[in-house]
Amino acid sequence: MIQSTGVVVVVPKGKAVAKTWAARFLDEAKIDGTVRRALDGNGFTSDKIAP
Repeated sequence: MIQSTGVVVVVPKGKAVAKTWAARFLDEAKIDGTVRRALDGNGFTSDKIAP
């Protein structure tokens, strides 16, 4: 069985501030373990998190 897990954040064109905020939020969530805990808590314990 092959499984792929993806997460996408959509920001409307022309919303540079929102795009910057979303990118920073995701980077910080990866660093502080929020993303890892969310994946683990939903059974995705072996999925890797992109740097």
